[in-house]
Amino acid sequence: MILKNRFPRAIDDARLAELVAFAANGIPLGEEVLVELGPTSGVDGEAAGLFRTPPYGWDQKRYPEARFLVRAAFRSERELVDGSHWPCTASVRPAGRGTSHLNYLGAYAPLPPVQVEDLEEELVYLFGHECFHLDQYRRDQAADWTLYEGPDGSHDADRLEREAEAHGQARLAAFRRARR
Repeated sequence: MILKNRFPRAIDDARLAELVAFAANGIPLGEEVLVELGPTSGVDGEAAGLFRTPPYGWDQKRYPEARFLVRAAFRSERELVDGSHWPCTASVRPAGRGTSHLNYLGAYAPLPPVQVEDLEEELVYLFGHECFHLDQYRRDQAADWTLYEGPDGSHDADRLEREAEAHGQARLAAFRRARR
């Protein structure tokens, strides 16, 4: 894994790498995976996760070996350091930092909206969800893009999101149990 931590005051590289590995839960994150913690941009809002292939912008030139980007983003490092971002429950209409900065997509139903209490929990949740998207992509590619094909031949985006959300929430629950 190539680690790009743009918020080193909020969390050091070693701890970030531990949380990402826990979140991935065995999903291979080799040298072709760029894992980034950084600021949101544009429409991301207060907090967001992202899986993308290939990485975009300057990252393509800076990390030519990277084929995949897994990202967790927050509006500012200051909010992560001062803790004003938590606790949080995801909502259909996120309303800014604090109580509802995470987006709850309709595709996640019937899963409940996630609740996070601090930075480590949110990182495990976000990276768990996005690393699962990486795993889905790899498995779907190996199946000649038929793994998530709907009955009408279209790609089942809701199923992709629901499975990734379930994985993110399961990793968060496992993290909470391990913390006790």
